[in-house]
Amino acid sequence: MVLILTKNNDGSSNGIIDWLTYYKKEFIRVNGNDDYTRIVEITSDKIIIEQQGKQYDLLTCDSVWYRRNSFSAQSFGIKIKNSIVENVIAGDRDYAKKQLLAESNVLTEYLYYLIEQNIEKRFGGYFSSNVNKLIILEKAKRFGLKITENFIISDRKKLEEKINSNGNLITKSFDNGVYALKKEYGYFSYTERVNTEEAAKFSSTFFPSLLQKEIRKNYELRVFYLAGKFYSTVIFSQKNESTSVDSRKHSKELPRHLPYQLPNEIEDKLQLLMIDLHLKMGSIDMIVDREGNYIFLEVNPVGQFTFYSNKCNYFLERELARLL
Repeated sequence: MVLILTKNNDGSSNGIIDWLTYYKKEFIRVNGNDDYTRIVEITSDKIIIEQQGKQYDLLTCDSVWYRRNSFSAQSFGIKIKNSIVENVIAGDRDYAKKQLLAESNVLTEYLYYLIEQNIEKRFGGYFSSNVNKLIILEKAKRFGLKITENFIISDRKKLEEKINSNGNLITKSFDNGVYALKKEYGYFSYTERVNTEEAAKFSSTFFPSLLQKEIRKNYELRVFYLAGKFYSTVIFSQKNESTSVDSRKHSKELPRHLPYQLPNEIEDKLQLLMIDLHLKMGSIDMIVDREGNYIFLEVNPVGQFTFYSNKCNYFLERELARLL
């Protein structure tokens, strides 16, 4: 039995389940954002859930793919509403709500601990899903990969000094950035250029921000790593001004995507990094500059891969389904 930990709107999960069905592999899908699954019992050697009247012990599964957080208070049939916390601590409803969420988080961590301790064949994981971008850059450098020059700045004068001495900078989030999709709106974080004109709009002090020296690039690379193999895509983002800083920031015309073969030396260094991070899978972003240097940007353990798989006919959902 294969365990899929995901959300109900994740297309990659749907694709993998299609292939699991094709290979006649049984599976359990647990979505973190619906009421389809209810946790019945937890002990140190079993996690019993119920779906449509049937009960399953998750710890008896043969393999697991962690895609997204699948457990919360909702998994026990509880929704933390204002109505259940407003009378706990007089005048401070938010404190009681935070306390319940903290309790729920400890329990969630324990569930993932049990899963990762008891199911040996795992791809992705709760504890490895949220990596520190700054630490990973330092590790990448240690394994011989070129990285960009980074600045952490919270002062406009310092920002202007860096632009004067380095040329244009780019800025990106420390974490995963904003990804808020609703029926009424959609908000995303992009990598953005910061030049002298943009810097002048900043207040004298601002929240500490990650800035990097802008690299004159030939093209971008999205590399999906899966169990020791690399599936690389080259993105010709420099053909269009709107995608020259961030290839995701396109209009109707998509930049061209093609399969790409990384040099063996770069793959060897990336593999050492992924082993050090205990990652069997992940999406790696790189660029190649005008001088032909390969520059590592970041790795996302739960990054999107279906789009690039479709563009390059990699059939990554099939490859993962085979491994599970």
